[in-house]
Amino acid sequence: MESKTEKLLVVESDDALRERIVTVLNGAGYQVSTDYDEGMKSILGFGPDAVILGADPPQLDCCDLLSEIKGSERTQNVRVVMLSPGGSGERTRGMDLGADDVLSLPVDPHELLSRVRSQLRTKSLADEFRERLRLAEENRTTAGGRFGLAAWRVWPCLSLLVWSFSSSSVALKNKIPGSMRQSLDCRRAC
Repeated sequence: MESKTEKLLVVESDDALRERIVTVLNGAGYQVSTDYDEGMKSILGFGPDAVILGADPPQLDCCDLLSEIKGSERTQNVRVVMLSPGGSGERTRGMDLGADDVLSLPVDPHELLSRVRSQLRTKSLADEFRERLRLAEENRTTAGGRFGLAAWRVWPCLSLLVWSFSSSSVALKNKIPGSMRQSLDCRRAC
């Protein structure tokens, strides 16, 4: 099975912090982008598995961007890890706004990697579950259609078989339901 390199988008206004985060994530083998100048267009273009979202990205409102990510059908499954300069109140606000995780600044590189890995595992499991549901629904629909079609094709053969056994026995013929008997009578006439 082919291994996929997860894609991460880092949205942070502080150049030094952004570079530290990118260095840590690149070192861990992730494909990292910092191109977020166009907001959602950048996210849709890059297709990240997760976004590391600073509390004050330039030219963007982090709360608006978070709402756009989680509100769009195309990006709602992208995991968002927010960076928060505040205490527990700020972290709670980030979670309430839809962030999947919130880290306090200053960021510890080991904790950042651990949280990112955790979010990517969760995303992977959720993606796999969604795919299994999609396949199950597809199979249910397809199997139902095939069963219906198969039953439709098998019914004439089955009815002829029943008729051949029942034609010699009036007692058996009388046990066949009326609608089936009419169907069999039509087949016999053919």
